[in-house]
Amino acid sequence: MTPADERRQLDPWARAFEAVYGWGPVFEDFSGDVPDGFTITIRPAVTPIELLGGTGHFRHRPAMVDHVRRMGFAWGDANRVVTMPSPATFNALVERFVPAGDGFRVRVHRDPQRNLTLGPFIMSYLEGFVPAHVADGSLYPDVARDPISAPGRGDLRFHFASFAHDLTVHALNYHLVPRACIEAFRARIEAAMPERVARWRAPGSPGPLTLTTFYDNDVNRYGYAVWARSEGPRDFARNFADPRNFAQLLGCLDRRIDETLRGLGDVSSGDTHDLAPLVPCEFEVRG
Repeated sequence: MTPADERRQLDPWARAFEAVYGWGPVFEDFSGDVPDGFTITIRPAVTPIELLGGTGHFRHRPAMVDHVRRMGFAWGDANRVVTMPSPATFNALVERFVPAGDGFRVRVHRDPQRNLTLGPFIMSYLEGFVPAHVADGSLYPDVARDPISAPGRGDLRFHFASFAHDLTVHALNYHLVPRACIEAFRARIEAAMPERVARWRAPGSPGPLTLTTFYDNDVNRYGYAVWARSEGPRDFARNFADPRNFAQLLGCLDRRIDETLRGLGDVSSGDTHDLAPLVPCEFEVRG
């Protein structure tokens, strides 16, 4: 999908966003090197504010700051990332500014649900994409017509904030991950549970919260530590894949796989609040 096509497809999402929040995202032409590229800017007013990405892991590194700005991200006085490239713009910028083949891209999932089901969520990560969810069908027109009484209005606040979260946190944090590391995750998971992996391709399929915890939380915290110890983008790839560091993350994945095979992640609600406490993973990343 081109950025121009994407802008048209995101218009109903933006109108519904404004109906729910009382203010809407602003689309602006991107001044960089992506034809028809655009950015999305929101106010630092979503709750909790931690859903928006912070800058503490890179703002002390001038070369990283320059790189992140070149990728279409921007932040204000609160040091929360409020401007993000659209998914198609982001993917084009990864192709331009990240070594060939490296980095998670963004995959937009379009379905009528308020929350993306976990099977496709995990499969996107296995295939090297950060999943972002935009609803289709009647959900947005209902909200735009009557935001007060539309079903699930409260839930939609998290739905819209999650889109910004996935771009300003996970897409930003993961876009320099070496391809070999992405493939190492997939190989370990597929070897341990090939039948389950095959089922996750189906739309609406459930998935284990143990593995969403790995991609959403464990990889994220490890990535923050790598960013904080990297002077520039090339240092990130080297530090992320350094065997002294990466062995810790693979050990964490092995723990999550074991927890998955023991059924700990199979929570019928799909809600992390209903997930029993998992063994925490700690990382000591060397730069």
